Amino acid sequence: MTPDRAGRFSLCLYAQLLAGVTMLGCRFGGQTLWLSALLTVPFLLLVHALNRRAQGPAPRLLAAAALLDALAAYVPLCRLCQFLLTDLPPAAVAALITGFSLLCGTAEDRAVTVLARPTALLTALPLLFAALLALPQGSVGRLFPLLGKGLPAIGADGLWLLGCLSPACLCKATATPRADGLAGKTPLRPLIAAALSAAATAALFSWLLPDSAQTAASAWVDRLTLPARFSLPAAAWPLLMAALILLFFYAHLSALHAACLILLPGDRRAARRRFLYAALALLLLPMGALKDAAAERALFAALPLRAVPALAALILWRVKKTPPEKEAPHA
Repeated sequence: MTPDRAGRFSLCLYAQLLAGVTMLGCRFGGQTLWLSALLTVPFLLLVHALNRRAQGPAPRLLAAAALLDALAAYVPLCRLCQFLLTDLPPAAVAALITGFSLLCGTAEDRAVTVLARPTALLTALPLLFAALLALPQGSVGRLFPLLGKGLPAIGADGLWLLGCLSPACLCKATATPRADGLAGKTPLRPLIAAALSAAATAALFSWLLPDSAQTAASAWVDRLTLPARFSLPAAAWPLLMAALILLFFYAHLSALHAACLILLPGDRRAARRRFLYAALALLLLPMGALKDAAAERALFAALPLRAVPALAALILWRVKKTPPEKEAPHA
């Protein structure tokens, strides 16, 4: 497993968790979401254990989780661009994003992997800059009561966030198999670092907003851009918007490529994968074109279901038996 591939799916994992904690914050408040995000770490350990000796090609069931990952990144990306391009209808903004995705999606999956490091750098620096500028506007008292609405609420949010961890399941599924039929080791540290970074981001939201504001309904874009609205000077706003758009676009692109690679593995199927990529990208277009609360409610109900095919596929992959090795002919 190359460092670039580990960085790619760690970046996607952070994007999925960021989308998850902001969506939960918009609906139920986000005072204790950082604790819920910490509860996802044991699931990462389980994924790592299941991936250790996975054999042969990845189960195609994982493609369902990858497609939902693409949708989970596509919808907030459309909301961010719709917020900036107010003169265009939502359908035109979604079509513009899909067209750009099709333009960038003609390259092979290895191109997405190579771009992981520069994307992470261009994303992390503005996010960190906005967070540091916003810190003086917060208060440690806003983190209390520490358990918020209680342990059941924290656990329920943590269970919902398990669906956001499917990039950890895709990390090994898209790796090039070795000569012995195994797909190489799945790195654990970068994935845990991404989960802890998402928990730190959720804690920053609680640091900036009082409990009364946490429970008030807000738009997805407002929650995503919260650090920039508290940052002084206002120069952090365009930097944060650019970083978020790049982050979610990369996560969307990576998930689509992962789904295509799982469904059509092998170097000889590159042309068919390009066609499949275009079909899947167009399939997601209606959800991005809708600017309706009903669409976000449907997305809220669908996204945690990613954990089901992801876990089922990993278990099937783990117990799959490789064909017996052929004995070498005697001289």
